[in-house]
Formats: sequence, C-alpha cells, structure tokens
Amino acid sequence: MLLLESDKRGDEYKISLTYQPEKYFYIPDNIYIIGTMNTADRSIALVDYALRRRFVFFSLDPAFNNENFKNHLKEKKLKIITLIF
Repeated sequence: MLLLESDKRGDEYKISLTYQPEKYFYIPDNIYIIGTMNTADRSIALVDYALRRRFVFFSLDPAFNNENFKNHLKEKKLKIITLIF
C-alpha cells in the first residue's frame, strides 16, 4: 500500500516481489489510479482506513440533461430520452 502514495512513486522505492525476489516492482510517478464506485455500493465504509486515506473521494453526479451530452447523442444519432431528477 505504501507504493500507492504519491510521494513513494518511482524506481527509488522499488520492492522485490515475494515469490520472485530477483524481480522488482514500483509504481511510476506518472501513473494515476482512478477508481469508481456505484452509488448503491456503500461497502467502502468497510475498507481499512490505511487504504482509504491514500485516495481522494468526491461525488460526480450524472449530467444526462446537460446540453453537451444531448448534442453528443444527436451527433452519434442516438435516441435522446428525457430524464427527470
């Protein structure tokens, strides 16, 4: 989990693999880890704090009624369904 932290990236923090000690692993500093979660999934509360503190959480609401989204659907010749929230 230490390698997930942004200041512990790069080959200077490489670790040997458990079953192949002659091989090493590290996360390059230009890699971003993005996770998504279904709004109905509340299991993140059960995840260990040591893991959760390494990530930033924010809500991203769907924008189905956004004009840009509607225009994108029209360009792709997809059916537009009016949603009410």
